[in-house]
Amino acid sequence: MLQQVDEVINESLTSPKLHVDDTILQLLPHSYTLYFNFQKLTHLFGYQKDVSVFICDSFESLRNCSHNERLPDWVIGCNRENKIFVLNPQMWKTINITSFEKVIIHEMTHVMINEVICDCPLWLNEGFALWYADQIQEFKLEDIKFSNPYNLDYNKNIYAQSALVIKKLFEFYPETYLLKALLNSTKWENNKVFGLKALEKLFFTKD
Repeated sequence: MLQQVDEVINESLTSPKLHVDDTILQLLPHSYTLYFNFQKLTHLFGYQKDVSVFICDSFESLRNCSHNERLPDWVIGCNRENKIFVLNPQMWKTINITSFEKVIIHEMTHVMINEVICDCPLWLNEGFALWYADQIQEFKLEDIKFSNPYNLDYNKNIYAQSALVIKKLFEFYPETYLLKALLNSTKWENNKVFGLKALEKLFFTKD
């Protein structure tokens, strides 16, 4: 019955469509929320392509699907064009089905940002993905100090710093303003919203 509800929700979207591996639907307690989040994100980012989600039963399979031989072994989700690949949660160190859904939504956000935004900075891409996947609260932000996010490489540390900055941005600016700035920006480091000077002012200017 639940899968029928999912199909109705998905069919209600004129375009695009979300295609999810049956195994994934069985692992999610409320899989219809995945379709609602997909609909929300396509609207926010103006994304127009179908997206497919697949489960990988081993990290080797995940790495092969990513087409990235240097994919770090701590990664549990990745994307390529309009395809999302997620490691089977049974292979995670900690099994949490709620987090499993969040990982998929996180990767959905990446897919859409990569499609509609030119050369989005790594920290900003990760920050928006964390925000829309509702993963910000997973970090102890009070223990993190602001540093130049443009100097961050792709490692585990990028998530906490990205979460810190994106949370600050959403606290200061309306969502519609941030999305408009995101969708229309090019010179990132000098940007009036996402540039380094703008971020330093946001963090270090006292009220």
